[in-house]
Amino acid sequence: MRKLLTIFVCLFLSNAFAAAPKKILPIQHWSTKAGAKVYFVKIANLPMLDVRVIFAAGSAYDGKKAGLASLTNSMIGEGTENQNASQIAEAFDNIGAQFSTTVGRDKATVLLRTLTTPKYLYVALHEFTKVLGKMRLIPKAWQRVRNQTLAAIKVNEQRPGSVAMNAFYETVYGNQPYGHDPLGTLSSIELISSKDALSFYKRYYVAKNADIVLVGDITLANAKQIANQISNALPQGKSLPTLKLAKSLYNDVHRHIQFSAKQTAILVGQVGINRKNSEYFPLVVG
Repeated sequence: MRKLLTIFVCLFLSNAFAAAPKKILPIQHWSTKAGAKVYFVKIANLPMLDVRVIFAAGSAYDGKKAGLASLTNSMIGEGTENQNASQIAEAFDNIGAQFSTTVGRDKATVLLRTLTTPKYLYVALHEFTKVLGKMRLIPKAWQRVRNQTLAAIKVNEQRPGSVAMNAFYETVYGNQPYGHDPLGTLSSIELISSKDALSFYKRYYVAKNADIVLVGDITLANAKQIANQISNALPQGKSLPTLKLAKSLYNDVHRHIQFSAKQTAILVGQVGINRKNSEYFPLVVG
């Protein structure tokens, strides 16, 4: 009897899920006059807004100066025309907002999380657009961020997982854009100047190279106003050419790195399918 009951319950649940309507995330999409692409999802009942401004400005765009994208991204929030890093941090803290930056191989992102109460929201957006669109390279801040990057590289050289990962990307991609550590190397960082970072910022942190993602408890009209405010804070710039698809390995490669650690890191892989492939997301989910 228990088995029959279990089977009956399972059948009931499976039929219930099959009958349930599929919910599609209501993503609204448009472009600003300056050329930025905007994606908006309204989330009601939680008075917060998450803003992500995403640029095709990851380490794949470093060129011959490995670590340039990472250094440039780290400098956003370190200075504006009339603020240093401490003053910028204090401005966000005073209104309970969170500001941060991230960078990877493909993308560089500048993030803001704020309350949607008008007296906080508009101040947060004002500070955010100022920090994003008017980056100033203060010499002391540049030297500090540069030293922090060098320290991070040295720490990673002592971690078997990091050593294995860098060797893996180098083996799979070789001299292609993904083939180096996004942080760069000790020698490459030494060769990068603040002028290099400023040039990278002016080329890649532009409206036509930006995706603006807004998720929170605001109206569509508010979202359009905010997207325009962010987009207008950036130079319009030019659309950048897409990276060439990576070439796959045609022969098996085995690399063994002797490392004085108790842990063993083993990585096996190959160049996969690109995001435009119809099977990309099913593969990720699988």
